[in-house]
Amino acid sequence: MRISLLTFHVQAASRLDRFIARFPHKRSVQVSSSCPFVWYETWNDFKKLRIRLKFYTLRLNGSLLVWIGGENGHFSGLSMCVPSPGNVDSLNSSKVYGASSGLLPGSSLGLNEENLSRKVTKRFRCPVFLSLSLPPELDAVWDQIDPCTQETFSKDVETSLFDHLNTHFEPFSL
Repeated sequence: MRISLLTFHVQAASRLDRFIARFPHKRSVQVSSSCPFVWYETWNDFKKLRIRLKFYTLRLNGSLLVWIGGENGHFSGLSMCVPSPGNVDSLNSSKVYGASSGLLPGSSLGLNEENLSRKVTKRFRCPVFLSLSLPPELDAVWDQIDPCTQETFSKDVETSLFDHLNTHFEPFSL
């Protein structure tokens, strides 16, 4: 019975995904409220790069799983960060799963993923598993400064992620 219920949730999420994709810019949806975990999905258009990124956030028992990626939905890597119980400022982070071989040589997406997981852990004081599954060509512009706004793509993604997380979750409430 559990498998069929999970299949139902996945099918419903897929239908919801197709419905909401018709609406522009930012959307946030709680995909299911009857599951033993809570997960949200947000889209954000980055118009200068002509890309739409999805932010999936899954709240588990005392931790967060965050996936950031493109429309294709591939999974390229996973990093985690855990706060130290004794020291508030100490964080332990690591790459759990390596990025796929489709990345460009010298790609730093794994390092960017780990840094982003550290920032989320520092803000929410809970273990965070984060996958930054971006198309490889975005690695080159990740830390490139936009001459007009003086902002980087990484800062835009980070801002969008924290907007999403602050909308749905409170620090220490996990």
